[in-house]
Amino acid sequence: MATGTVSASINVDVKRIVANRLREAGTTANEVIRNLWEHIAATGEIPSFNEGAAPEKNTEPEAFRRLMQLRAAVPSNTPLVTMDAAALRAELENRDA
Repeated sequence: MATGTVSASINVDVKRIVANRLREAGTTANEVIRNLWEHIAATGEIPSFNEGAAPEKNTEPEAFRRLMQLRAAVPSNTPLVTMDAAALRAELENRDA
């Protein structure tokens, strides 16, 4: 069977987030796109992802959300509260797990 290539431009941040989510799900962008196109070819239905007032989804990675929750829970009288992201990362990397 002959194949063709489909190409699209996407925001680099969205691409990074989606690549991580696809990896976590054990799939690839090719598989998702191929399945979408095969669905459209088989059914004639083009899914719409912008209809209605869908709730806004948080696109931050889960690890980042957990880090922010941890940071918010730190008592305000500790040095961690005043650290910027780079200093906080270095501090946490140097701690025993």
